[in-house]
Amino acid sequence: MIYTLGQLLNRLTFRQLQVFQVVFHKLSYSKAAEELGLTQPAVSAQMKQLEAALGQPMFDYVGKQLYVTPAGAQLEKVVREIFSDLETLQMNLYQLEGKLRGELRLCVISSAEIIVPYLLKGFLKKFPQVEVRVTVLNRTNATDRLLQNQDDIVITGIVPDTRLLSRQPFY
Repeated sequence: MIYTLGQLLNRLTFRQLQVFQVVFHKLSYSKAAEELGLTQPAVSAQMKQLEAALGQPMFDYVGKQLYVTPAGAQLEKVVREIFSDLETLQMNLYQLEGKLRGELRLCVISSAEIIVPYLLKGFLKKFPQVEVRVTVLNRTNATDRLLQNQDDIVITGIVPDTRLLSRQPFY
């Protein structure tokens, strides 16, 4: 059954979307439960409510392996945008107050890892309300994470030639 937008808004919760997103990335209800600090039955209940609200399954089991359905893949794109927009709203509201808060997701290649503490020292002194999460990966994986909106900034030596990313030389 397909619901009107009003009906859908009454049936969906941000918590369901958050649980869905973690299950999507972990491909496991139990691993999602562990990350979210929930029980596995609580994750299952959230997913059942979400699937009932949308009228389609988001995941299928083949044996013991969890697979994303086409509807689940579509939902993940939308959920990623929704949460990104909410983060943008939150940042804009903080900026209206003259403050900078939130999370900075920084990915660096392993050869640049040594400079990160020096780069962050001044930034964190100026913006102590910003939580910085640093991930160290190889260049290809770092670029992929940026393209998938898993990180905000990547520090790398060689910048891939793509119009999907903007780059700023670091001198």
